[in-house]
Amino acid sequence: MSPQDWAQLVFTGIAGLFGLFSLFDGARRLAAHGPNPSGRRMIGVGMAIVMMLAGYSFWKHRTLADVGRAYQPIELGKELPDDWNRKMSPAKREAQSLALARGIYVNTGRMREYFDANAKRVRFVPGEAEIKQRETQLAKAWQIQQEAHASFVDFVMWLVWGVAALLLGPLFAREPVAQPAEAEPEAEITPSPVAPPAAPKPMPPAPAVKPTVVDDTIPLPKPAGTSGAPPKKS
Repeated sequence: MSPQDWAQLVFTGIAGLFGLFSLFDGARRLAAHGPNPSGRRMIGVGMAIVMMLAGYSFWKHRTLADVGRAYQPIELGKELPDDWNRKMSPAKREAQSLALARGIYVNTGRMREYFDANAKRVRFVPGEAEIKQRETQLAKAWQIQQEAHASFVDFVMWLVWGVAALLLGPLFAREPVAQPAEAEPEAEITPSPVAPPAAPKPMPPAPAVKPTVVDDTIPLPKPAGTSGAPPKKS
């Protein structure tokens, strides 16, 4: 493949993937969120790209099919009549009839008669050059036929992939509903045996409290003229 063919293949692949993804995602958005501008826009872009690629493949198929018809064998009539270009000079008549017989062999593979310089009919025998031309002609015709068939397959596949993208998009819009988690069965609680309360311990006797005696007597006042010192002895 030539660099031009590789570039065309890469461009077609990238454009085709983008177009199919646009159809798929646009259909998914419409199914998930209802009619919305973004979904319609993506479907429009994807459909335009896919239809452009499909139309190009169909145009290429028709063009190659028309070219291939030129390589198909044509229906030939009978041999040249005896009075064919009788008024020509023998040399020119021989050259033209020989060229006609050579062309018929290269295009159809059939060997016809031609007129020699003595106006006699001679069966054309192809040489090595004519055989190579015939092989090249057959190879080219087969190649054109295969390319025309491949282009028609591409045309059909672009349409199939486009429809598939539109149908698969809504399927992926249905998100799985989360199912509620099953509640685990509660473990049965068995009451554990409760030990009887311990008997209260006897309280120790309170210590005896000694009564405090408060001296609440009030001393009497001393008579006047007396002092507190004892009288002196004489």
